Amino acid sequence: MTTPTNREYPKPKDWQHFERLCTAIFGELCDTNFQPHGRSGYRQNGVDSVGTVKKKEIYALQCKGRSSGIGKPLTTGQVDKAILEAETFPVPIAEFFILTTASIDIKMNNHVLVLNAQRAKAGKFPVTVWGWQTLEEKIALCPRVQRNFFGSRWQRPSFLYPAGIIAVAAAAAALVWIGVPQFQGKLAAGEKVRHNSVEGLDKLSDSVTQLQQAYDTCLTAFNKTTFMFTPELKKSCTGLLEPKLEAMERMRDKFASSMDEKSFSEVSTLIQIMREDFRQLMITQDMTGFFENEYVRHLSQLCYAKEKKPGADSIFATVPKEGAPALNSQMQTYFTMRDFIAPGLRSIKARLAILSRTIEDQAAPAELVAQANSLNAILAESHAYSYHPTATPLVISQFKANATRDIKEGDTKFLDYKEQLLWQEIAAQALTESLRGRKDDVENLISCGVLSDKARELYQQDELTTASVQR
Repeated sequence: MTTPTNREYPKPKDWQHFERLCTAIFGELCDTNFQPHGRSGYRQNGVDSVGTVKKKEIYALQCKGRSSGIGKPLTTGQVDKAILEAETFPVPIAEFFILTTASIDIKMNNHVLVLNAQRAKAGKFPVTVWGWQTLEEKIALCPRVQRNFFGSRWQRPSFLYPAGIIAVAAAAAALVWIGVPQFQGKLAAGEKVRHNSVEGLDKLSDSVTQLQQAYDTCLTAFNKTTFMFTPELKKSCTGLLEPKLEAMERMRDKFASSMDEKSFSEVSTLIQIMREDFRQLMITQDMTGFFENEYVRHLSQLCYAKEKKPGADSIFATVPKEGAPALNSQMQTYFTMRDFIAPGLRSIKARLAILSRTIEDQAAPAELVAQANSLNAILAESHAYSYHPTATPLVISQFKANATRDIKEGDTKFLDYKEQLLWQEIAAQALTESLRGRKDDVENLISCGVLSDKARELYQQDELTTASVQR
């Protein structure tokens, strides 16, 4: 088989395909995982895809064509707007790439040069704009991208490029003698691809089973508590799920060279779906962390009180207002995991099983086909779902295991009183959970008198309690 030498690759016909292509190109060039940022079809902070390069530098990508149309000329105004959007990204960006299937003219190149000179003086991230010609050059450096995105177009038998008529004649004569062995060899090669595809699909199905078990652990942890703090989220949810997803991605890449194109494309799409679900869980963890940071900030402000230091009760009043967004995000995540991700994973396993059966020329049971076909409906319903906050979110959270995702409140007079009591419990727990692993904050609060010396002992045991607070 030969790869293209003239670097003429067909342009993607839609922006979704273009985003997937760009993500794959950067993943192979940088030897790291680039992941879509935000929900599919919804760009966040001007970034479509993001990856960590050299274990610390963040590369962010914006793929043009979603709103203006794929292939349309890129304007300097669009570049400036994209940069402004990317500057709202929540973490520092090492380099920002704007990618388009259109050509880049000298006017655009000069505009970017001037911009980068100004940005360098201001200490801001550099900007790179690549048009289709540059992307074609990068594709030529990425064998995996060529195989997965352009395999059907560029995989050609090498004997189709004879040097001349004599070479053609010689090849034809040779086929008389070696045609049968070649045919047998192609059959053997096809059988190997089929075997490797089935093996890869079976192993990926086993990985989905492990992911299901991790989600079950996460759901169980949610069911046991009204409000989950970051340490427990990491222990029971994100810390379990992320290694499983990374293992699946490594397995996909391992079988990339030996799996048939259709299976690899389907598997990549399914893994992208699972990654998107995980990103929503990470958003919930970040919002919970923000609430904990605010709680610690309020504790630290007590260090600067000029009069008698107020007790912890003075900051308890801020907890419901600042904790409610995190709790609502947790409720959204909980119902999404329970009602969409769990059945979605079962559907994904069914799709993998059908792919395997198809390769083996085996019929799939109707029940299995129905379960596989349910994935699109599950995804559509999941994307449309939004948890509606209530006036008593903690009360609702107590009964979420037996509640529907559109649960409504009852008698708010009784519930309001119970809600206040529950928030007091959360505020008390926050004294422990918000300060876990934050030695500097604990030492600062001890030194200024907000926490007693005993807090140091309890910190070392990771059991800071309300007994540590001076009353």
